[in-house]
Amino acid sequence: MNTPQTPEGVCRRPAIETPGRRAFMSKTLGVTAGLVGAAVVGAYAAPASAQGSKLRAQRKGLIMVHFANFHCTRPNDPGGIFESGVDDVSLKFDHIEIWRGEMKGGRTRNVDRQMVMSGPEMRVWALEHDNIGGDDLLGTQVIRQDEVSKGWRRAYFQVGADYYVDYNVWQS
Repeated sequence: MNTPQTPEGVCRRPAIETPGRRAFMSKTLGVTAGLVGAAVVGAYAAPASAQGSKLRAQRKGLIMVHFANFHCTRPNDPGGIFESGVDDVSLKFDHIEIWRGEMKGGRTRNVDRQMVMSGPEMRVWALEHDNIGGDDLLGTQVIRQDEVSKGWRRAYFQVGADYYVDYNVWQS
């Protein structure tokens, strides 16, 4: 079988979608099943979400947001008889989860995600996921396109906890 060549000269294999391949690609690339199809067709070096952002950024004039350090000063579950002192937290941008993990006071995680801004204003928010009851909104912040080239900024989430994320808005 001949391997097709893209205009850039990168070899790509024809995509054959099977349940086993889908599970392998999900595990290997760290993407959800909904993104596996994109990863199968794309190059194998990076997760589909990263490839998509990189390709979109190559088009001139797109406004991008780079999320970097996500820090917990005080968790929502401070620790006590029935609490662990560790939050299961997710960071979302435009309804897309860009990071999820466990956080406790004093911990900083590197999100290192770049996302395309599809409108003049978009929201970033932090949620703490509870095993019992509903999830807790820790806060939300609006990010605007007019923040382009103003350097690194910080979004604070301080509803029942104390978190922040550093971000930079730039134009490709």
